[in-house]
Amino acid sequence: GNQDSRLTELSIEKNFKEQGLSIKAGRLGLGMDFNVMACDFASTAFCAAQMGKWQGNIWMNTPVSQWGARVKKQLNSELAVQVGVYEFNPDNGNGKAEGQGWSLDTDNADGVTIPVEVVWSPKALLNDLPGSYRVGGMYNTADDVKNQKDIATGQAEDRTFAGWLAVEQQLTSTGNGRQGLHSFANFTWHDRMTNKVDNSQQLGLKYIGLVASQPNDILGLAVNRVHVNERFSNSKAQFNASAEYNVELNYSYNPTKWLMLRPNLQYVVNPGSTNHVDNALVLGLGSRIIF
Repeated sequence: GNQDSRLTELSIEKNFKEQGLSIKAGRLGLGMDFNVMACDFASTAFCAAQMGKWQGNIWMNTPVSQWGARVKKQLNSELAVQVGVYEFNPDNGNGKAEGQGWSLDTDNADGVTIPVEVVWSPKALLNDLPGSYRVGGMYNTADDVKNQKDIATGQAEDRTFAGWLAVEQQLTSTGNGRQGLHSFANFTWHDRMTNKVDNSQQLGLKYIGLVASQPNDILGLAVNRVHVNERFSNSKAQFNASAEYNVELNYSYNPTKWLMLRPNLQYVVNPGSTNHVDNALVLGLGSRIIF
């Protein structure tokens, strides 16, 4: 039967405050520390590290974990750099094998994934408001033809790479903490030799505390575009649209401290990057309960 549980994280972190150094090691998800973004939307297109969606055969987000370590150096109060080395093992993402989610072996490991990222967190940038700017890249050394191959010819490749820019910036403030208008953007670029998606773009706005009586409520609007690699789509008849577009409008309502309700409206253009499928309009309701 299919597994229904897995080990998401088991790690230890040591901070050396005088040196501005942080070291973390164990079973980790890459998106825990790299290409990080907030998640105030229902559609998975707008949540978690974008790398795990558009190059997911290599970059595995939570709840998938792998052996890894990352070192972060705080250069000053606003600037940090970090590098990680993570085992690449396709078994880690195998959701069909019984108990595989709890397996700690490295029997089928094939190289490593190495992410590098610069994180700039200005405390007073636009309108003297804080922001977060992440620029990074990923290099993977997998050389098994099953794991890494030219998407057009099927020939084995011994590497793949990708890059990203992730931005969060508060635009206005009511004078009360995070209340006000916030913006975010995510851009990814991928190796055209080995990846089905060669680039993606995402833009969004969030207004926190639109109503004074509900200071933690969030009104959100976001759109993203996922572009299919022409080297791949030219050899696959079903990919007759160059990109998929996702749009979501939602409202995160907090009637109590322990309950959040999120009604949402989603629209998908060219689902799966094909116009053989009708565009999709989705009405949804998400919830979160804090115990």
